Amino acid sequence: MAMLNGNWVDEFHSAFDAWDKQFLVTSNDIDGFLSAAAIIHHCRQQEWTEPTLIGIYTGRHIALFDGHTTDDARNALWLDHDISNPGVICMGQHLVRLHPKDTLPRRHRPTFNPNLWWPGLAHSNCFNGYNKEKLDKYPFATIHYVMAALGITEPNRGSTAYALLAHADSAWSCGYSYQPNCQMWYDAMFTSSNQVVKEITNQTYCDPGNLAVHQALVQDLVQIGIKKQSSANKPSPHLPSGWNSIAGNQGLRFASNSVRNTWMVRFGCLWEFILSSMGWQATTPNEITSVISGTYNQEYPNRIANLDKLLHNKGVFSHAIDGLNSIRYTTDLKI
Repeated sequence: MAMLNGNWVDEFHSAFDAWDKQFLVTSNDIDGFLSAAAIIHHCRQQEWTEPTLIGIYTGRHIALFDGHTTDDARNALWLDHDISNPGVICMGQHLVRLHPKDTLPRRHRPTFNPNLWWPGLAHSNCFNGYNKEKLDKYPFATIHYVMAALGITEPNRGSTAYALLAHADSAWSCGYSYQPNCQMWYDAMFTSSNQVVKEITNQTYCDPGNLAVHQALVQDLVQIGIKKQSSANKPSPHLPSGWNSIAGNQGLRFASNSVRNTWMVRFGCLWEFILSSMGWQATTPNEITSVISGTYNQEYPNRIANLDKLLHNKGVFSHAIDGLNSIRYTTDLKI
């Protein structure tokens, strides 16, 4: 196993402390919304000025709220995304290197991503298959390391809030498909006080009590407007009985043709549902006032000879390696 780059919490705080605590941009899914809400909650607990959620980024579109500008977006902390834009501090958990020596030249430092903290972790040594006794990419969600790094108390087991934390990025299922990898990451980054991650790793989360709570949570999320899991998704043979219907159900879809007011009503309901479930407080944005769009690209990783050159030559704004045969990246986007 590779020697680790010191304490990950120190690396997290080097990025967190470099941010001026004013503005946040986050992804348009449960993990992103939870992560933004957790950071706002933490800043309020510290009696700092409350940061403002100024927009969401889908990987193609940036929707900015309440008159906020691209200058504000440049100064924001971007959550649950891996941004390659000089000056933008981001915290993500996507796999972002094709090869261990990739340097990601356009990415701002300091930054945080557990897959960059772990030396040499890259596409070339990940995607090893189900339950292989090999290190693979970070298997949990952004919210899990945010809460651990900031020392945010977890909610009680059996609560809707506890189910929300397990739901983020469908992390609850990872212990069944990638248990040895979960164990390596749990041992490296978490302690027994991080109960949700511990239960995901040792496969104790999926009991009948949590199933009932989690089913009710998914019903609430779908009613609010979360994109329902596709019925075409094949049941996974790795999951316990009754849990296949829980998988997915993550994103609040936003597209260039979305009716902004309708989307904002759904987002407001979801944001306030998350806050009330977690017992956190934060201001709710009012309206989308501008949308900036880029070009979405998808490529086979083995067709990219040099990732650093591609990022530089194409002015890539963000990217993520989301499978053995897929890298997504966004171009023609400037803030």
